Amino acid sequence: MPVFETYASRVAAAAKAGAPDVYTYDKLPPFLREQISQILTSCIGPGWRVSPNQFGHSPPNANKEWDDIAEIMRREVESFATSILPSDRRYSFDQCINYIRISGDLNGILSLVEVCGLMMMRLSSEYDPQGYRRAERGAKEDPAEGLIELNQRILRAEVGYQFENGRMIRVDSQYVHAEVVKEALRLLCEPEFVEANAEFMTAHRHLREGNLRDCNTAALRAVENVLKVICDARGWTYQKGDTVERLIAVVRANGLFPDYLGGYFDNLIGAMKAGVPKIRDRQGGHGAAPGDDPMPDHIAAFALHLTAANIVMLVKAHRAIALRRDDVTAATK
Repeated sequence: MPVFETYASRVAAAAKAGAPDVYTYDKLPPFLREQISQILTSCIGPGWRVSPNQFGHSPPNANKEWDDIAEIMRREVESFATSILPSDRRYSFDQCINYIRISGDLNGILSLVEVCGLMMMRLSSEYDPQGYRRAERGAKEDPAEGLIELNQRILRAEVGYQFENGRMIRVDSQYVHAEVVKEALRLLCEPEFVEANAEFMTAHRHLREGNLRDCNTAALRAVENVLKVICDARGWTYQKGDTVERLIAVVRANGLFPDYLGGYFDNLIGAMKAGVPKIRDRQGGHGAAPGDDPMPDHIAAFALHLTAANIVMLVKAHRAIALRRDDVTAATK
């Protein structure tokens, strides 16, 4: 359902007006847990499809969607699999909702919300104009609208995660996320960028889980994949083992950007050499060398945002070439 503006919410918003984005990443407030539980219940449905029987008990295992969600979690997340007695596993809905409400494993809860988000995406794509399937599940709300509300509730609670592109990703700045990261995710949804998209989402997963060196390694691979897709699409020659600096030089030499932006590209290469590649070379990939300092999370987040900005710029430049050619062709007809 739409987020309802209460007096309390208006007072809280006014108190934070003009304040910078400040998110927490290591805990979920109890009220947010309850809100998430209600959203998932309303959109996926409760743990049964039919009315309680004459004894007042709800029949177990009546909602297959929750069974599918719980099966994935039992296989993949240890804290979920060991959270209840084996004899209670038939109550998939109860196990999932109780886990969200009481578990101390933040990554486990975020994993469950991610799996539920994927289920909601699937349900929202079903052809059900009359709402029969939704009614059969006992669901009250549109899953697509539920995903929007889910992100709004998390942001309002000042928790730094969002469900985007089928994954839970970390958000360090609402402005940067809205203007840069979401745009990069949108552009990478195109089929030709499937590998780059996978690397970019892997980078976000590593950042969320605290694997900061691996985050930057995956971020660099995402940029490299984007550059290689552009080169392949345009027939520009490069070597298999070319670094990101070499790939940028290739696209620049072939006119991905106008000549007057050459100085900008010099600065871009310098920024990338000082940013993502440098972090990867010194601390990423195969682990840190003895004596290396641990990488602060704000450095990893900076590198990921730099990656997103570069991806947006490169993909849009690639598309602009096609638009320019179409304009020339149309003008000569």
